[in-house]
Amino acid sequence: MKTRTLRIAAVCMLSGVSTLTSSAQSWSTLGNAGTAPGTNFLGTKDRQALAFRTDNVERMRMLPTGNVGIGTANPQARLNIFSSSSVSLTSPGYLMLGNKAQYNMALDVDVIQARYNGAAASLYLNYYGGYTYLGPSGTVQIATDGTLTAAGRVAIHGSSNSSYALNVNTNSLNGINVTDGGNAYAFNASKSGSLAGIYVEKTSASSFDACVWGKSTGSATGVQGNSNTGIGVYGITNNSASYAGYFAGNVYSSGSFVPSGLNLKHNVNKLDKAMDVIGRLDPKIYEYNSEKNFKPMNLPEGQHYGLIAEDVENVLPTLVKQSKFEAATDESLATGTAPAAIDFKAVNYTELIPIIIKGMQEQQAIIEKQQQQINQLSQMLHAGQ
Repeated sequence: MKTRTLRIAAVCMLSGVSTLTSSAQSWSTLGNAGTAPGTNFLGTKDRQALAFRTDNVERMRMLPTGNVGIGTANPQARLNIFSSSSVSLTSPGYLMLGNKAQYNMALDVDVIQARYNGAAASLYLNYYGGYTYLGPSGTVQIATDGTLTAAGRVAIHGSSNSSYALNVNTNSLNGINVTDGGNAYAFNASKSGSLAGIYVEKTSASSFDACVWGKSTGSATGVQGNSNTGIGVYGITNNSASYAGYFAGNVYSSGSFVPSGLNLKHNVNKLDKAMDVIGRLDPKIYEYNSEKNFKPMNLPEGQHYGLIAEDVENVLPTLVKQSKFEAATDESLATGTAPAAIDFKAVNYTELIPIIIKGMQEQQAIIEKQQQQINQLSQMLHAGQ
């Protein structure tokens, strides 16, 4: 009797196990078949988070709201990734796309870096077209043709300036380099209203550098200014020892004027004895020095006629100016060093013209007076006959 009871209990137990197994749902580690996405799922049916672990340590969590966190149990967005690995050329960062040993892109909280096997690689945005917008409300727009449009202020290598749309702070770098190999403007500025189209200021104490350096290695013009009603090129200096313009070479002009209105002058006196002044001047025939030290001045070649500044200074000291040549050259610009300064004296030939005119007038007066005397003597001779 006891044996039969045990058999019945065993049959019932086996039957119960079979019934439990057939009614339960499980996911096999070897995969499942016959699942229906609308019916079968892996997850919870209550408002509890779903945690995923490896090595019994939580790696990912999905909240009842649907937010998924990797490395955090409290995700704040649909996908919230937290890591302690910042991006570098070798570290993975928070998120990495691609093979680390080949082309890949890594991100962390404030860095996006394109890489190739531990080295920096190019990063392409909208490579196949479309606009790229940067800044608040897309203030900087990059068009499909590479055109950059800034609705606000843009700064390069520094902070923005409230007075300028583009501010470039070069520090120890060169400013802006524009290379153009075609028939197009390398730089074009068009404006209306007051103030200059281009304003360049140099505050360095070094005087050999130029505010604007114009050079032509071909037959083109170094610096050209055109104006219909205004001034093509305007140079000014507030230092009497300096020059508003300095040209190391021949200068061509189709017209030249200097201020001479009476309203601009005072202490106006009459010039006398101009012939005495002219007589004390000593014109010379000479050639300019062509030694290496003087080559940067680009002095004219061949035979020339003129005056020696030191001689003129003894007669007309106000027409002689002590000068210094230390303008930038190709070599000084390339090396960043100042060329050797050349001290010399310059003559204001223009103001010699009124003296010459006055001298000619004085000479003409003498000639006319002599002619009158000749005429009188001639009349006397004719009368004596």
